[in-house]
Amino acid sequence: DQQQYLDALRELVLPQTAVLVGNHKTMTDFLLPDWDSERAPSARELAVAAAQAGAQHVLVTGIQLPNQFVDNVLANAQGPIAGEKFERFETAFVGAGDTLSAALAALLSVG
Repeated sequence: DQQQYLDALRELVLPQTAVLVGNHKTMTDFLLPDWDSERAPSARELAVAAAQAGAQHVLVTGIQLPNQFVDNVLANAQGPIAGEKFERFETAFVGAGDTLSAALAALLSVG
């Protein structure tokens, strides 16, 4: 059952997570499943929800900005730490999140 998997992830993995990486929509669905505002949650709001489950930081990717831009934001429960805005380009690709996660894991592993 998918709900059991998500519950196990919240209970067992998040408390051991230094940085939770994911796109804005997936993070919202996972961390704030009952979010009902027309406004999308901020990176800080996602970080607060992650912190309640034990994760120290979030790296939220693909936050929609006006004028064909997206933002990636590193945040903790106190607020944004860093962000990088990119111009959106119209093409399909997969694996960017996996590559980002692998690069972050490598950086964390060397201290």
